[in-house]
Amino acid sequence: MFRSFDTVWCKLAGVLLVLAALSTAAIAQTRQVRPPGALPTHRFTLPPQMAEPTLSPDGRYLAALTWREDRYLVLVKDLNGRQDVSVNGIDPGEGRSFRWLHWASSTRLLAGTTMPVAVGGRFAAATRIIAMDPDGANAVQLFAPQGSSSILKLDQVTDLLPEDDTHILMSVGKKNASRPALYKVNIETGAATRIFDSKQGVSLWMTDQQNRIRLGVGVVNDVFIVSLRDKNGGPWQQLWQTPLASSDVFTPIGFSQDPDRLLVLSNHQGGPRGVYEYDLGAHVFTRRLFGHAQVDVDNVLLGPLGRDILGVTYILDGKETFLFDDTLRSDMETFKKAFPGKSITLQSTTSGKSRSVVFTDSPTDPGHYYLFDRNRGTFTEIGAVNPTLEGGALSSMFPVHYSARDGLAIQGYLTLPPGRSRDDFKAEHQAPLPMIVFPHGGPSSRDYLRYDYIVQFLANRGYGVFQMNFRGSSGYGAAFERAGYRAWGEAMQDDVTDGTLWLIDNGLADPSRICIFGGSYGGYSALMGAVKTPDLYTCAASLNGVFDLRGFIKYASRTVGQARVSHIGPYRQDRRRLDNYSPVKRVRDITIPIFLAHGDLDATVPAQQSRRMARALKRAGKPVQLLILEGSAHSLMTQTNRTLFLTQLEIFLGNSLR
Repeated sequence: MFRSFDTVWCKLAGVLLVLAALSTAAIAQTRQVRPPGALPTHRFTLPPQMAEPTLSPDGRYLAALTWREDRYLVLVKDLNGRQDVSVNGIDPGEGRSFRWLHWASSTRLLAGTTMPVAVGGRFAAATRIIAMDPDGANAVQLFAPQGSSSILKLDQVTDLLPEDDTHILMSVGKKNASRPALYKVNIETGAATRIFDSKQGVSLWMTDQQNRIRLGVGVVNDVFIVSLRDKNGGPWQQLWQTPLASSDVFTPIGFSQDPDRLLVLSNHQGGPRGVYEYDLGAHVFTRRLFGHAQVDVDNVLLGPLGRDILGVTYILDGKETFLFDDTLRSDMETFKKAFPGKSITLQSTTSGKSRSVVFTDSPTDPGHYYLFDRNRGTFTEIGAVNPTLEGGALSSMFPVHYSARDGLAIQGYLTLPPGRSRDDFKAEHQAPLPMIVFPHGGPSSRDYLRYDYIVQFLANRGYGVFQMNFRGSSGYGAAFERAGYRAWGEAMQDDVTDGTLWLIDNGLADPSRICIFGGSYGGYSALMGAVKTPDLYTCAASLNGVFDLRGFIKYASRTVGQARVSHIGPYRQDRRRLDNYSPVKRVRDITIPIFLAHGDLDATVPAQQSRRMARALKRAGKPVQLLILEGSAHSLMTQTNRTLFLTQLEIFLGNSLR
């Protein structure tokens, strides 16, 4: 199985500031009061200078995305020759951005690209794959002969066909992205031939290790369904089904070498998700490959050609890795000794495991990539995420725990300004801090001990930053995640409120200086905090937030499918509840200053959500500022837009909390 990653969204830069309550001049003249030793904003906003480093299966080449002039280029190095193959980097083409890399063979590289396109008056992300030689020569867009501008999603690889250096299998939904057919695509010419028609209720296809189409996964009427056919190509049969609201998990990962054995993520033994082997003939689980008593498997690490499962990652307070292969497991012990105190992730390895790329980071270290050569026993640094912060005074994160009002245990993380310690607050003379309550996006995501440029920026400006994994967050088992099912604005929001009250009760936060801020779902939570508990917060801020639930469901149902937004609620049947928990419908309850920022190319949450929210607040006479970031999508990737956003956020917080 092949996984792509949302690494890059845009290359355009520019700004458009729209102020609904305060004039541009008034904002610009506000004096920023910074603590001694504050670092310049631009040192935090540098985008990751390297991303997606990946080794060719034979270990000769290292490909990576490298940031240059507000966009990612592909750089390839010949490790045997110790020189750049593509000295100036490979350009994705006008209007496009690279977002992931993967080797189809030792001589052919696949690069996923994205670009914003207008669909029905709004922006959506169009994805394509470019195949190229290591030096960028002979580049072709895959599926080009059939590729129509009306097809948004053209980057889904189902099988790299390791025994065939010329072809791969791609899933393509020409009329409906959630109902793809399978195509055999020539990675030298881009030509594609349909080999398997789409099937009702199948949005994801899976082949076995003998390249046979065996599995179909999809959602029908809020029921998750896994369909199977035998290795001889017999009729399709239902292997598994479970309602989306259920806590039962059965997520296929891939086939083992035995075509009658399937590897799945499951919680059938109770507790968090683990990796199990499932006998397709006997319909029983045969063995557990890995499981943790406290947390879910976070990610599955696949081999160079996308078939072998090398190991898994899981998150306690920080990210941990467990590797199945004895050689790689021994290597991991070597990595830990070489980088004590760091979180270490295996990024890529060769077929023979002679070379590996590892990533090291911590809350106070944005991260470094290293090439490990087992034969020589050496580490070579190949790139840093943000070299401008080397030696800067960054802030430590501390894990904390509190109980929600119904007794549910919630894990959170507290980041204090540089030089401050939790022990400081044990002394009676220590004054509580101005605090930023920072719920994460998703909402099926989670926070943990890691570097976050926004968190570090806010702490550097003298604020405490509090993040919490409210119910509905991932990682703590399916029951915890399902507890957030259709609970937007309700129990999920109460968990955030209870965390804020915990900060006050423990003398950590100054109750007169607390702002709630978040991005995407976190932006929704910030505005719902202003709606439900206006006396608890001094201000609220959002980046690319959702404010009209029914409007968002209607939009997302067309772009990503109803199944992707079913956790919010049904558009028609749940109308009253959805409107009641939509901030745009509750502006009368908001009494604190609001700051909204949104990328105008956001295809995940359209900028219209923030524009409508700002208009509604302005009509109601509420204090609001709206910042539209030109050329920015759901993730802020350009340094121009990152700097603009943090600069205006800093001013807003300074006006509200100082």
